Amino acid sequence: MYIRVARAILFFVFSISSIFKSFSQIEQPTRFEIGMGTFDRGFEIIALKDRGIVLYRQTNDRSGDGRTWQVIYLDNNLEMIWDKEYVLPFELELVGYAGNSRYFYLLFSNKKTNNKQFELYEFDFEGNSPSNYTITNLFPMYLSHFEVSDNAAILGGYLNYKPVVIHFGFSNQRPIVLPTIYNRNTEIIQVKVNNDNTITVLISERTQDNRITIAIKHFDKDGALLLSNALEPSEGNNFIFGRVAGDDSGAVLVAGTYSTTKSAYSRGIFISRLGQDGSENSNYYNYADLKNFFNYMKASREKRVRERIARKKIKGKKLRFNYRLLVHEIIDTEDGFIMLGEAFYPKYSSRGSMGYEAVLNPMTGNYLGMYLEGYKYTHAVVIEFDEKGRIKWDNSFEITDVLTSNLNQFVNATVEGDNIVLLYLFENIIRSKIIQGDQVLEGKSYEDLRLKYENDQVRNSDVEFGGIEKWSDDTFVAYGVQRIRNMKDSGVDLNRRVFFVNKLIYK
Repeated sequence: MYIRVARAILFFVFSISSIFKSFSQIEQPTRFEIGMGTFDRGFEIIALKDRGIVLYRQTNDRSGDGRTWQVIYLDNNLEMIWDKEYVLPFELELVGYAGNSRYFYLLFSNKKTNNKQFELYEFDFEGNSPSNYTITNLFPMYLSHFEVSDNAAILGGYLNYKPVVIHFGFSNQRPIVLPTIYNRNTEIIQVKVNNDNTITVLISERTQDNRITIAIKHFDKDGALLLSNALEPSEGNNFIFGRVAGDDSGAVLVAGTYSTTKSAYSRGIFISRLGQDGSENSNYYNYADLKNFFNYMKASREKRVRERIARKKIKGKKLRFNYRLLVHEIIDTEDGFIMLGEAFYPKYSSRGSMGYEAVLNPMTGNYLGMYLEGYKYTHAVVIEFDEKGRIKWDNSFEITDVLTSNLNQFVNATVEGDNIVLLYLFENIIRSKIIQGDQVLEGKSYEDLRLKYENDQVRNSDVEFGGIEKWSDDTFVAYGVQRIRNMKDSGVDLNRRVFFVNKLIYK
């Protein structure tokens, strides 16, 4: 009997171990690092799918009338192909970067022209001297979006407080303003270059009854208008943010957030489908209707929220939730698409970054001035819709301890069959979760970043710099700045400061 029990226990342990291993499929096959001085700036990166990784930074070196920029090109195995330095004029300020299958680009504004002129540098992958294009406007332009197609650069921003999108053709080197965008009380939400080099622009604008909606502008590769449509939110609702996707039938899908007010706080998710015949169909999903939206909360708090929702439903009412949520990514699937968004809130403090205290109002007990500390992320939201915009399932991924000064995408996702892996990097640890629909295959797991040498120990890292970016369908790249100590390996500095790039693969 004891033998049977022992065998059963061993079989159970082996089975659990096998299941765990089958789900733990994030590998770190290689790492690149480059030494940095105490005051050196970290690199920014451009992940170029099958063309490798580009690192670039402005150095502290000056040469004549310019400052030195360092550009490094790595192949898909993170092996260095070349490391070049270029001297660019002092008056240039980096405002954007992008890449395609042939080139990568750095975009600069010219401070001497008061933002009326941009300098676009085109780099090839052989390390030759870059080509330079000058893009001139009649008025100062404040850039918010930058994309490139195979034949043009697309710059989105604001002239005289009005949104504008400029198409700059590489062949004729002539900027044109895309039509139907330059209006007051509108805002650019998204500029997207499609696989066929056509361009889609999403604009936030007002309806005739003073509500907020989203307009879709579709242009050919040369900037000619093909389609202009505005979504029609149902009465009492506003479409405040969104991202666009397409399907095989030629219809346009927009997924985003809606609100009953004109504030940045949303009440739920909407999905609108525009047919080629101009027909429109929109579905609305209150946050209370989602099965796993509140899973990021502690169990006791989530239980209280669920009980409140249930009590409201008994009375035929809905509990209203207000969230700030940005939709970052739309991933196409075989029979629909997956939306990835992140919820956050601004965190304020009575003490500013320079140490100054806000003034306390003795009459009310409130501070007259509050300082923005940063943005606190709460969780990522993952929802799959079918081709008609109906929810198939929803899931979430809690984000802990993260406070950032910007609202860039933090959590990344990849789809492999029925499985979806979600991951983000914080304090040198890869935090991941593997889901299948609304089920969790592997709960939140923690994995240290792979280091270069066996006895390396991370002393600290710059948590405000770096992160994880998607490289290809199943590959990510983690990067940042670390201070490392190594007291055992021979031929290795005791202390070093490095910029690192780690390749992550989900298999």
